[in-house]
Amino acid sequence: MKRFVYVFSAPIVLIDGIRDKPSFWPPFIAMLLLHIVVGLLHVTLVDHEYYFADLVSDLGRRASQDQFEITQQSLEWGGITMIVVGHAGVLFFYAFFILLSAGYFALVAKIGGSSVSFRHWLSVVGWVSVIGAISLLARAVAIIGAPDGRLGFPEANPLSLSNLSGREFQTLAVAQFDITNTWRWALLCLAYKRWTNASWILSIATVLIPILLLYSIPIIFAF
Repeated sequence: MKRFVYVFSAPIVLIDGIRDKPSFWPPFIAMLLLHIVVGLLHVTLVDHEYYFADLVSDLGRRASQDQFEITQQSLEWGGITMIVVGHAGVLFFYAFFILLSAGYFALVAKIGGSSVSFRHWLSVVGWVSVIGAISLLARAVAIIGAPDGRLGFPEANPLSLSNLSGREFQTLAVAQFDITNTWRWALLCLAYKRWTNASWILSIATVLIPILLLYSIPIIFAF
């Protein structure tokens, strides 16, 4: 239980503790359950017609014609079904992302001569992901507080860059960028530096290069 507090209050204590005693299942299960709860709230409380009408309108301003048509065809399949499938996909992506990230850090660290095991990286990535609970709780509050379930697509992610800045961005990936991600990346940089004795520059580059590549893909396709 202390580690859930250390994620937010004492990251160095958390990272050093994981190095001495790695554990993966507590944060993984806790975040999966929280994802499920928020998903159920979305399915049961949100006005789906309003939500998807807002989504189509938002995509019409940002997406290409092909992306817009694909979304419209998906909506014809069924709004609630699409939401359920979408939240199930989020669960899968969460688990896949943790495994992929841990594998990446283990490989890069090994190339650099570090002896830190995959199990350790899996643990630290899992615990750092707990920061995402802030975003999920904000989503839950937005869903519960939406009058008559009329929640717009952008408002469904209160901590997105678009919501916090009050600006519109041409690319959806940038508009829906969650600022809690920066906190997670900072902790991963700290963990990489402490566990491998790498420089700050190398640690930051190791964490951010694949992320920048990932975010650049939708931007490239948008043009």
